[in-house]
Order: sequence, then C-alpha cells, then structure tokens
Amino acid sequence: MKNVIVDMDNTLCYSEGRNHKHPLKLKTDDTTEEEFSSLWEEYFKGCSKDIPIEGTVKLIKFLQESCNIMIVTARDTSAMNETSDWLINNGIVYHSIWMRRKGDTRPAAEIKRDIIKDIEKNYGKVDLVFDDDERNIKMCREENIPYVKVSV
Repeated sequence: MKNVIVDMDNTLCYSEGRNHKHPLKLKTDDTTEEEFSSLWEEYFKGCSKDIPIEGTVKLIKFLQESCNIMIVTARDTSAMNETSDWLINNGIVYHSIWMRRKGDTRPAAEIKRDIIKDIEKNYGKVDLVFDDDERNIKMCREENIPYVKVSV
C-alpha cells in the first residue's frame, strides 16, 4: 500500500475558529513557560470543534480505500483524544497518528521531517503529503517527497 501523510489544521479542518486562542497571540513578556505550555494545550484541545474542509476530506476518504493514511500534525499529544475523535466523527479511516511531543517547541517542519524519517524507517517510503504550510512544503521539496499544497 502507498503511504500518504495528511496534516490536520487547515488541511483536513479549518482551525480559524480557535485562532483567537492562539498562544502566540496571547503570550506576553510575563508569560511563564508553564503558562505558555498550558495555552498551547488549550488551543490544541479546541480542535474538536474544527469544521471539516470538505474537498480534502472527500479526497482522503477516496484514498483511504487503497492507501495507508498517516495523520502527521504539529499538534501536541495533549490533543490526541480530540484529534482521534474528530477523525472518527468525520469518517476518516487512518493507519496512525503522529504528533509533536508535549513540550517540543521546534518548528513544525523540523518535527515533521523527523516523523517522516520514522515513518519511512518503519513503514517504507512516503508516497504523498497533503499540507497547507509553505514551510512544510519546502521540507517536502528538500526531501523529494511529492506533495499537494492545500489552500484555504
């Protein structure tokens, strides 16, 4: 089976409904690391109310018949249950979910590059990536991985 990686935020679902809670907008000079971590956790856990991006969801449902769908998101593991529930509630059958470890503040593209290396080590070549973030798309180009840039 082909291995297809799919991002969550602004690829499978609109995250704009929780943008007012984005930690980078709420952080002040007085915000402690612990408070900043809590802001991220609250932001990520709000994903259960995200609205599906209909076109991408339909395409992934079509691909899930013949491909291993691997969800790779920069959300951290604090939102694993919410992410899994969202996927199930929206009819996405997936092989696995790969997430940022809680407290890992590296850029998403760096985290996703490491995850892709782990996927390829354990499951074989990544055949296609769906993502919205230009930094992640750039990483795919650098790694010679075919991609679809989702635009919302």
